[in-house]
Amino acid sequence: MALKVLQKHWNQSGKWDSLWAILTWDDKKGNKSDRNAPQTSSVRDEMTVSTDSVAQNVPLVVDLDGTLLRTDSLWESVLLLGRQRWYARGLIPVWLLRGKAYFKWRLADLVDLPAANLPYNEPFLTFLKAERARPRRLILATGANGKIAHAIASHLGLFDHVFERLKKLTAWQKMSP
Repeated sequence: MALKVLQKHWNQSGKWDSLWAILTWDDKKGNKSDRNAPQTSSVRDEMTVSTDSVAQNVPLVVDLDGTLLRTDSLWESVLLLGRQRWYARGLIPVWLLRGKAYFKWRLADLVDLPAANLPYNEPFLTFLKAERARPRRLILATGANGKIAHAIASHLGLFDHVFERLKKLTAWQKMSP
């Protein structure tokens, strides 16, 4: 359904957004936008209403590391391990020899990341709260250990589902459950 709405409004978007016109219309390419042309607000209003109704039905999938958090939960865990269990730092190379998934599992087993003290991306968190109030389903997708992901999701109370894997997720894997 979202694709049909996008196709319907593809060319209409250029009427109210000069950058969109430059990027998509052949006669506007090469920075040939007519800035003096009248811009109608009715197309913009129609687009906003259409995309808002579609957005409520489409879940928003959020990545944990680098998006929701301003840092990487793996590095936060390593730093916390160094402070709390300094004697275990020597085992890090041994854990890495068994693979990144094993390394993440051992870190999560030894260290409890305090979800309340993590450096969240506050503007993005505000956006997520607004999306949740619409109401829109929010899904947390991450390659981090599930223990960490579930702790953050329960602390924030915004997510309907947590999708975690022990192996690294690619962008396409995050989009398809």
